[in-house]
Amino acid sequence: MGSAEFLDSRAKGATEYAEYSDYSAPFYSTRAHAYALRMPQLHRFYVPSLVQDRDRVTLPDDELHHALHVVRVKAGETIRLFDGAGFYADASVTAASKREFQLAPGPLHRDPEPAARLTLAQAWLNHAHAAETIIRRGTELGVDEFIFFRAEHSEKSPKASDKWIRMAIESCKQCGRNRLPQFRTAKSVEEVLATQPKCVVLATQAVEPKPLGAVIGACREVTLVVGPEGDFTARELAAILESGAHPLSLGPLTLRAEVAATTAITLAQFHLGNLGPR
Repeated sequence: MGSAEFLDSRAKGATEYAEYSDYSAPFYSTRAHAYALRMPQLHRFYVPSLVQDRDRVTLPDDELHHALHVVRVKAGETIRLFDGAGFYADASVTAASKREFQLAPGPLHRDPEPAARLTLAQAWLNHAHAAETIIRRGTELGVDEFIFFRAEHSEKSPKASDKWIRMAIESCKQCGRNRLPQFRTAKSVEEVLATQPKCVVLATQAVEPKPLGAVIGACREVTLVVGPEGDFTARELAAILESGAHPLSLGPLTLRAEVAATTAITLAQFHLGNLGPR
């Protein structure tokens, strides 16, 4: 069989598969059509002064290093700039070298304010990598604010770190998010509860759970409370529930802290409508 005949037979087979499968033929009939549906991915760079320096925008030093030495941006390419506050703009690269890097920015756009806000109140964990995973995954899933607090089973208190912001920036660049989450710390879970809205959800296996959809309902601000390794103490659990928090089950299995947080975030975002139609 010649190469032309082989390719023709492959195309015929693909068409027959589309006609007789349960899938929709327009999406599965040819691989070329699937490729055509893919949007080109722009390299993204964090420029906090994007709005102020609109007409003379430049990349910060760390972003410039990333552009030149990591992704190797070339003159003539288009990149996307975002400021972490919802503003973004595409820019044409007019010069890209160690001596000169220049941009010609296009129109400025702004993402709408989120219709619903999600806060993760996470007890401080004994392993730094677990907290880093929560920051990265939580940022990608749209958490608006992280509150790290010391629980009775936490070995030490959380200390705010510039590293948290850097990880959030990296995650925003990867996932296409244009708003950076906020970060703060608290001395105890009681301090967290004193400053949060009424819709507080506690991830726990210790109490009969409530259906999350019914709990969230029309709430537009939700706070998830997730415990440390070893969970909350009986005293903490009682204080959280007495504050009016609603218990949420993550299933019968014992999950690592970072998995529990990621699962709870995903469930809450689904019911808030932030992951698409429910």
